[in-house]
Amino acid sequence: MVRQALARGLEYLNVLGPRKTFQLISRIPADKMIRLSKALDHKKIIFVLRETPLSKSIVILKKIPEHTVIQLFQELESEDLVYLLTHLESDDLIHWLNKVPVKKTISIIQIIRGKEAYFLMRDLGMQRAIELVQEIPDKKLFSLLKSIPIHEVKQLALELTAKEIKLFLSKRPIQDLEVLIPHLGTENLILLVRFFGMKKALSVMQDLGAEETVLLFRLAKKMKLPKMSKKEISQLEYKMKEAKSKKQARKKKASQKTPKKKTAKKKNIKKKALKKNVKKKNVKKKTAKKVKRKMQ
Repeated sequence: MVRQALARGLEYLNVLGPRKTFQLISRIPADKMIRLSKALDHKKIIFVLRETPLSKSIVILKKIPEHTVIQLFQELESEDLVYLLTHLESDDLIHWLNKVPVKKTISIIQIIRGKEAYFLMRDLGMQRAIELVQEIPDKKLFSLLKSIPIHEVKQLALELTAKEIKLFLSKRPIQDLEVLIPHLGTENLILLVRFFGMKKALSVMQDLGAEETVLLFRLAKKMKLPKMSKKEISQLEYKMKEAKSKKQARKKKASQKTPKKKTAKKKNIKKKALKKNVKKKNVKKKTAKKVKRKMQ
């Protein structure tokens, strides 16, 4: 055991050099490094330490729980680890791993690889990326990442909220996106959602199906529509908004009325019950009086 530890120590020294090895030993407890070397392929550890900024690697090794480090090194490719440790800020990676389960993180990286995982975090922003992977259930998220090009996923995630994407995936199969994104276009799909609202857009897709939705919009593109002035378009938009607001107002009124009716009904029921109780009491009193008279 001692010989093995010494041999590994010498290997660290040979590969990393005296300066880096001294930094590593002085910052990371020796027993922790021995445990990691036992649990993992120490050559993989050395490779990652050699290829990444040592200061970052030391922070990660110190601040991330040992079992998490072991899982990451066991499950991920060396190249993915190197890319993430090189390009991600240590605090960002630690923050991510505090918010997202390590198994989910590993699965995401295995699907899209380290480079794309980094760009996903960078382009969406760490918080938005975390919200996306937290909000969407694992199975749906992994299907999305496997089926849809990552740049399209990023575009969706930048324009729609994580909750909207979750709602879409909960109501429609991933196959819909496989049809809509390449044939309708991500931008047009987002416009459709923005125009109708997510619930109505889902209703349209429910009625038509993904294929028919694509064909309908492609047909609309071919149509020679009558010319409309900007004023006419704005008038239509105004009428549409007005109709929507009226509809919402009616819904509000209806929702406000129903509780009142219910409470009124409840009050009537209570009144009737009280009357019945009073009648029963009166009947009891009368019968009691009759009994007394007879006794006399």
